[in-house]
Amino acid sequence: MKYILFVDQFNATNSVMAEGWFNRYARGMHKASSCGVTPAEWTDAQATQAMYQVGIEIGHKLPHRFDAMRAARADLVIWLGASMDLAIQVPVRVWSLEEFAHPLPHQVLGLREQIRQRVLELVQELEQEPTHPKFTDREWHIAIEGLLAM
Repeated sequence: MKYILFVDQFNATNSVMAEGWFNRYARGMHKASSCGVTPAEWTDAQATQAMYQVGIEIGHKLPHRFDAMRAARADLVIWLGASMDLAIQVPVRVWSLEEFAHPLPHQVLGLREQIRQRVLELVQELEQEPTHPKFTDREWHIAIEGLLAM
């Protein structure tokens, strides 16, 4: 399971929509959350309405502040805005998307579709990656005992 962190300036529109799309398309195989460098007080009402139209509820999300600890838990950080140096030790991808402090409805609908397409491609990419089996503590113990017995 991969954990993806979507980051933008305000965590009110782009990153929240990306989180919503990702968690829908990943169907529990992977998980995403979002945050912002200078988070707004609330999720944008236009973004909330646009995502509600496609059956994804984001209105309950409160913007979170980006920090190194949050990023360190991620397998991949995706920046949804103008390129920015996040100075973290996690792989970062940049999706150069416009960010609006107060977007108009047609701007949000355009962003929603751009983000949907990119998220869908990301989920498909993750599905193509080979998965490595995860061992339980007991399985690791048995494997190590077997190696030591050699």
